[in-house]
Amino acid sequence: MKVDGVRNEVHFDLPNQPQQQSQLLEAAELVCIAFIENIKMQFTIGAPRRSSEGGYPTFLCAIPERVLRLQRREYYRVRTPEGLSASCLVPYSGDRAQYESLRVLDVSVGGLAMLAYPRHFDPNVTSVIDRCYLDLPGVGTVTVRMRVAHVATSADGLSRRCGCEFVDLSPQARMMLQRYVHRLDVEQRHRGGSYKVA
Repeated sequence: MKVDGVRNEVHFDLPNQPQQQSQLLEAAELVCIAFIENIKMQFTIGAPRRSSEGGYPTFLCAIPERVLRLQRREYYRVRTPEGLSASCLVPYSGDRAQYESLRVLDVSVGGLAMLAYPRHFDPNVTSVIDRCYLDLPGVGTVTVRMRVAHVATSADGLSRRCGCEFVDLSPQARMMLQRYVHRLDVEQRHRGGSYKVA
């Protein structure tokens, strides 16, 4: 797929089978569905036209005005990129005096996923962790309380993906999380194209 922002067009590869090409090019409209980072993206295009791009047969259409994004979560969740990655200071000692800084893999207003290491912070499902400090680049630091929802150990056994849900999130923390999630969403949309997302 190639987006031509100047002509407001999108080029797609044509299927190899002649029958499929004919069916596609004779259609009044097409519904396109893709999955990006486990999020379903759907949009409708009309009147596809045969074309070529770089010597290969393609079909083109106008850039869709709207893209529907479907995610099976109560809260919209985004992955944290390397440059704007959040981190979370999590207590792991009995007296809660020692903390480990964990990389946040994805985040929403409802919770987050972190990369944990058993040698320090060893999460247990359903356990509640108090006084965690979540650093949100460009937004600030918030104190959160979390309940461990699930833990998945990596193939080499060295790390664990730890999914947590926030407990009794304060209005200020919620507002800062919303701001951070929105900022990441805008950054990702700028990198991927300038579509309106419903």
